[in-house]
Amino acid sequence: MTALTEKTFPKYNFANEETAQDSPLYWSTLSSETVFKGPIFNVETVMRSSNDGRIGKFSVVTSGEWTNVIPVFTGTDGEKYFVMEKQFRHGNGKITVEFPGGIVEKGEAPERAALRELEEETGLVPKKITRLGEVYPNAAYINSHGTVFLAEDCSCTGVQHLDPNEIIDIVCVPVKDALEKMGREPFNHGGLLISAFFYLRHEMQKQH
Repeated sequence: MTALTEKTFPKYNFANEETAQDSPLYWSTLSSETVFKGPIFNVETVMRSSNDGRIGKFSVVTSGEWTNVIPVFTGTDGEKYFVMEKQFRHGNGKITVEFPGGIVEKGEAPERAALRELEEETGLVPKKITRLGEVYPNAAYINSHGTVFLAEDCSCTGVQHLDPNEIIDIVCVPVKDALEKMGREPFNHGGLLISAFFYLRHEMQKQH
């Protein structure tokens, strides 16, 4: 056993990111078959071959593009707040606190979807919206891709336009408290943690 140092493994080369098909890491798709179709996602069986000759069968969950929106404002008390949603999630069977968001409709730009979902779910209309980043939340077997936006200088219509089975309460949460609670119930929705990272990076970049 030897001590772990920066010389134990090769340093990541940001100037030469290996994504090309001639990379030794790359797997080529030989065939794919949809084995399940659902209202939110499909499941495919994919046959792929690696560049060193291995052939494997893999399961891939396919679903639509989505977006998350982080509404933030400074209150009359000088405190920074997130506008967040409380709702029941059927995956874990619990109530979560998270940011607004939803599916990008066919032919819709992510920014347009972010503005639409924000107004539908919270009644908020921002004067400024900033793209913070893009993410595949679990690239191991899900091809779902999301874009995170920051919404600032918001006005409120006071009206929600929810889907038939949506029940959402809107709350204001001090930013410092929300960040401190991340990773613990009810602030442990994966999309929330991803969005919080992008928010923190944005704030750090503003300071430099």
